[in-house]
Amino acid sequence: MRRAQGEEGYSLSEMLVVVSLIGVVIAAAYMFLNAVNVSQASSSREAALSRAVTRPLLTMEKLFVQNSAIDPLSSPSPYHVTILTDTNGDDVLEQHTFDAVRDPHTGDGYVDLTTYLTDASGARVGAARQSGHIAADNANIRDSVKLFRYYDEDGVEITDMGAVSPRARSIVLQMRVTVDGRSETHVDAVAFRNR
Repeated sequence: MRRAQGEEGYSLSEMLVVVSLIGVVIAAAYMFLNAVNVSQASSSREAALSRAVTRPLLTMEKLFVQNSAIDPLSSPSPYHVTILTDTNGDDVLEQHTFDAVRDPHTGDGYVDLTTYLTDASGARVGAARQSGHIAADNANIRDSVKLFRYYDEDGVEITDMGAVSPRARSIVLQMRVTVDGRSETHVDAVAFRNR
């Protein structure tokens, strides 16, 4: 086929340059989108870790640091403890019970907090003021990692659960969580200020 006068095509080298430039632009766009996806995944993971670890540990630390007693009748264990506090300074003790729970049907793990007001004798007054999960994605029971480790005034771990109430002066909280299929343990040591 003959070309009309004034019509010239592109040479092979010009076509290769254009295709190469398009390839560079596409590669740069792919790298940018990949970086955005990685950043979003990282942000989502950090938010999930915050929900699973930071809030529960801060809640527990706030209450443990000011507890006046560990309730001996509640049978403290590595996954359960009941403490007495006066969080608002009104001379009325609150009873806070923390439980690591694993749902037998789904296998999901939680840390539950139940709070009651108590009278001068330590008996509960009325219905629970607060009750529910303070942590989800908890893997303490599933992975056999103690949520609560109790220590005496010399920093020696108390392994006899019957001695926890009279002797404990600090606690180590070990929050084991599974987020995005990965398990990790976060640790917080709390000294009891009021004992």
